[in-house]
Amino acid sequence: STLAMTHLDSAPRNIIVQEDDTICIIDWEDAGAYPAHFERLMMERPALEEDKEFFLTKKIYLMERL
Repeated sequence: STLAMTHLDSAPRNIIVQEDDTICIIDWEDAGAYPAHFERLMMERPALEEDKEFFLTKKIYLMERL
């Protein structure tokens, strides 16, 4: 499998959207070269309750800006 630089904790608690719409990704301690599909698998794992609210209200907002 192809390796890719992967964050591995792409959760709302690690995404900061600044007032000027700059998107900052924090908490890179688990990042590394992993099989390319790992990031998606990690994003699909059960979310914390705090993350569920974020995804319901912010997911489209973030995707429009990426």
